[in-house]
Amino acid sequence: SKNDACLYTMKVGNSFIQTVIHVDDYSVFHNNKTLCTQIFNALNAHYTLKRGPLNHFLGMRVARDSKSNVFTLDQEEYAVSVLKRFGMYDCRTVVCPETQLKLSKAQCPPNAQEETEMRDMPYSELVGYIQYLVVCTRPDLAHAASQVSRFMQNPGKQHWTAALRVLRYLRGTLTHKLHFSKSPVLATLVGFSDADHAGRPDTRRSHSGYICKINDTAVAWKSNRQRCV
Repeated sequence: SKNDACLYTMKVGNSFIQTVIHVDDYSVFHNNKTLCTQIFNALNAHYTLKRGPLNHFLGMRVARDSKSNVFTLDQEEYAVSVLKRFGMYDCRTVVCPETQLKLSKAQCPPNAQEETEMRDMPYSELVGYIQYLVVCTRPDLAHAASQVSRFMQNPGKQHWTAALRVLRYLRGTLTHKLHFSKSPVLATLVGFSDADHAGRPDTRRSHSGYICKINDTAVAWKSNRQRCV
């Protein structure tokens, strides 16, 4: 192990291959603290590790209130850095991340001039930042992210405006968090799903999504276009 890089040997068929995997952060969650200590000691015997309370993990902030026994996950610091990167920190906020206008391929650049202009726009970079927010802590951005991500190969001005609108919504909801609390009774799992009907103008495919919650806190979510008409 050197510079947080681990060398792994894997067997593929009859051959052995070695791969270097970069290790940034890792965390261990278990009710048995003794087991957590054993895992740490086993890894620390091979790699130089530091141990401490979990405050930040992969761009997420972890906070715990010992009195109420509630811990939260949020990406406020990450979101602020994204807003500043795209010059949107002082933007006018909106209450919804999506516009009523349906995005389609017809809004892609109609001529070479606009295509050249859009080539300089960091559209793919912006969509990537939005998608990471969705993956970690922001289910409310899932549908909007799914919409703008479909035009990363050839985005038009309206697609770019739609992506910036997500940032305008993000600016007004920086303090949104996922709250996890200990339940006095058996945890309750609830799921919701919905879909439109042939809502995509280009393909007439429907768009569907779901969200699953445990004790009123979202733990799994997805929004994507269906594979067939």
